[in-house]
Amino acid sequence: METLEGNIVNVITGEVYPGKIGFSGEIIEFVERTGSPVPLKADSRDSLNGYYIVPGLVDGHIHIESSMLTPSRFGQIAVTHGTTSVVSDPHEIANVLGNEGIRFMIEDAKRSP
Repeated sequence: METLEGNIVNVITGEVYPGKIGFSGEIIEFVERTGSPVPLKADSRDSLNGYYIVPGLVDGHIHIESSMLTPSRFGQIAVTHGTTSVVSDPHEIANVLGNEGIRFMIEDAKRSP
């Protein structure tokens, strides 16, 4: 089992606190708080040192074609902003290219991070 230590951002409680996460492969085994919460304010940017561990966003409905990017390029950009997964509705490409367009989107998406 590996561990990752840093400042955990709890989006449910709004707290940020030191902690560690244990994981095996892609499975999170535990999340452990190792210190007291530290409130974040506009003037307290340096109150915590180290890495911040935040949950990723799963976008439940998107039209990648509207971004004017291929799925693989869209994924490269989206992941840098915390988006870990998208549920894409490819109706726009289907309207223009039919099944061939959908197959292209699926194949290109396989190259996404």
